[in-house]
Amino acid sequence: MIDWVNTKPNYSLKPITKLPLDTSQLNTNSWLAGFAEGDASFQIRTTEGRYRHVATSFELSQGRDDPALFQAYKPIMETIASFLLANLSVIHLSNFNRTGKQLFWRARNSSQAGSQIVANYFTQFPLFSSKYLDFVGWKKAHMLIMSKAHFNKYGEEGFNLIKTIKANNNKKRTVFTWYHLKDMYTR
Repeated sequence: MIDWVNTKPNYSLKPITKLPLDTSQLNTNSWLAGFAEGDASFQIRTTEGRYRHVATSFELSQGRDDPALFQAYKPIMETIASFLLANLSVIHLSNFNRTGKQLFWRARNSSQAGSQIVANYFTQFPLFSSKYLDFVGWKKAHMLIMSKAHFNKYGEEGFNLIKTIKANNNKKRTVFTWYHLKDMYTR
């Protein structure tokens, strides 16, 4: 992006200095949190029936139209997937604004161990958008699952609480608070 901006003929500011690639471990800084703000989701799955099932997962996707640029994302997506104990796959999605399909890298974890890594990371490096609220609900559901609250003698109550959290997360959210921002620069 910096190279692109610096080559624009109408760019009237002084050139942007390009720093070297940051190769530090993902768990040592907030870079992944910034990336997740735009391209990630916290998911809660509940299945009812003879065998009740609940699970949390975290998904980060990155798509590009240009095949060369798409391939350039593979190393960082592999690093992210490895850190999160996630599976990395290529998916094809129809793009509403263009013809044809677009390729996406998708890193999705579905294990409790991977969800615990996600919970620890975003607790240490919090999100700042409304996605933070989705994380808080997701983490609560994850902790209920880890404690087996949906199975014990209060299982019905635990299962229903997880369903309530799911019903109010992501696109279904209607209540937004911003209290988490008051200390965002003091952490």
